[in-house]
Amino acid sequence: MVKDAANLLRLVPCIYNNTQFYALEMGNGYIRSISDGAYLTNADGSMYELTETGQGGVMDGR
Repeated sequence: MVKDAANLLRLVPCIYNNTQFYALEMGNGYIRSISDGAYLTNADGSMYELTETGQGGVMDGR
């Protein structure tokens, strides 16, 4: 489930070891984490994501 299919995104694999595989979905102003084929979620079930205006300002959109 891509956040916005109208914009390009990058999916980057991150292999931690032989049993742990992650991927990062990087889009316009956000990053989401995927583990074992599912998006990581918050305690309330909403998708966990880092955004340029929220949690730490990790992206500047350039």
